[in-house]
Amino acid sequence: MRSTDLSKDQARKMYAATAPTLGYLSRLVRRMDATRFPGDDRLYRAALKAHAAMGETRGVPTLPDVQWRWAVTAQLDQCRASWLSA
Repeated sequence: MRSTDLSKDQARKMYAATAPTLGYLSRLVRRMDATRFPGDDRLYRAALKAHAAMGETRGVPTLPDVQWRWAVTAQLDQCRASWLSA
């Protein structure tokens, strides 16, 4: 099975099921930013990677035609920049 094989109902359910975890990861990274975790900290990088992966998982079933070519490090830098500016 591939993401393009999911029905609209399956994709909606998967999208909804990931919302709590994505929210938790967003709050976790913001708290880590607020407490000034360094950008090269292993735990901080793991939290950013988990957030990026969960965000990508939410997008794949609803946008199966999108090519996910973002490098993880580029995503992490982009996410961190947006959180720091918020």
